[in-house]
Amino acid sequence: MRKRQSHNKSRRGCQNCKKKHVKCDEQGPPCANCVVRKLDCVYSRKNSPVVAALVVATQSSRSTPAQPKEALPPALTITPEFRRLLELELMHRWSTTTFKSICFVPEEWEYAPHILPRDALQFSYLLDGLFAFSALDLALNSSGDKRDVYLQAALEYYNRSSVAFRPHLDQIADGDINMIYTYSAMAAFMNLVIPECAPETRNPPKMVDRAKMFFSLTLATTQIALAHTRALTKKSLVVRATLESVKNASLEYLTESDRFGLNLLDLVHQQMAEQHLFVASDSDEHGNIPTARPIYQRVTSTLKFAFAEDGRGVINGACLGFSGMVGAEYLAVLDKGEPLALLMLSYWGVLMHRLASKYWWTRGIGKSVVYECSDLIMQSSLSLVPAVQDGIAWTKNQVEVDSLRPLMNEDSLLEGHSLAIRSI
Repeated sequence: MRKRQSHNKSRRGCQNCKKKHVKCDEQGPPCANCVVRKLDCVYSRKNSPVVAALVVATQSSRSTPAQPKEALPPALTITPEFRRLLELELMHRWSTTTFKSICFVPEEWEYAPHILPRDALQFSYLLDGLFAFSALDLALNSSGDKRDVYLQAALEYYNRSSVAFRPHLDQIADGDINMIYTYSAMAAFMNLVIPECAPETRNPPKMVDRAKMFFSLTLATTQIALAHTRALTKKSLVVRATLESVKNASLEYLTESDRFGLNLLDLVHQQMAEQHLFVASDSDEHGNIPTARPIYQRVTSTLKFAFAEDGRGVINGACLGFSGMVGAEYLAVLDKGEPLALLMLSYWGVLMHRLASKYWWTRGIGKSVVYECSDLIMQSSLSLVPAVQDGIAWTKNQVEVDSLRPLMNEDSLLEGHSLAIRSI
């Protein structure tokens, strides 16, 4: 009798992977296998997290409807020769082009194309992550059959890397923290962009839902960094350089246009208080209803910092760490669909839109975030607040989307509203 071959079981995997007897990455719904096959990804029970910081709440996201098999990219013919040539191409792409997509401070221009690939040779999950990211880069910049082949390769390498990555989270060694931190960030970027590469027959998740997932992943990355701050700053020149640069951050770098747009957020808080849109549950221990909930004050301050960094131009993509700065409380109100949380998300969308000229994986994301948020806000009572209407108009003008109303300049805004804008 033929001896049964052993295999890794998916004890916490989705039902589709169990039915097909394939290894599930257990990171859904949806898992990578269901993304590839365009299937509804369903888990029979709540997964037990390997590390609490990396548990991503996806229950609010809708699974993509199953698509006909014809909609799938063609399966790769994985022969040793094919894989060797493919991986040579992907590493060449990384070292010449793709690495630029994760360079946010000057120090990364030496680290990403030269040091990181050598380090990745010691960590299979990171090496496969580089292959996956390069394949996504090629997929988004190709067409026809080539696009499908690169997309299939990206999904398979991403699936393989995520499965290999999970055991490293059981006990994070200080010596490995830089690699874990780097991969966690890349995984968040890939998770955000993968739906952009999907075949046209597939309906990708709403951009707001994708932003929530991205925030959950980047928040987890931040939590890992905070838990190993000393080791990470010792190991990573990039992290040290970023922290040193942040010391020079100043709101003086805000452009006139950005200062005007951010002033609108301060005015929103004031007008909401004037119209009694903050409720008793928001009151402090003395029963005083605040002019703005602390979480939204913190988010507003974070946005001011991110826009100032954008104006300074030293740290690119300061907005990518947005969720790590505002914390889980903002993600909670965003997940509830609170209109004010959506308005602030649209400001984040403006910053993402500005990254599109430098980072291919951010293309179209910012504009879609602004558009979706404005539609949702206009369905709520918050749309009756004049400063909210002006905030929506400002964000739309920033991403060159036709506005629902003309954007007023600062002088006319002050004439139209009795409340003064608090200076930044």
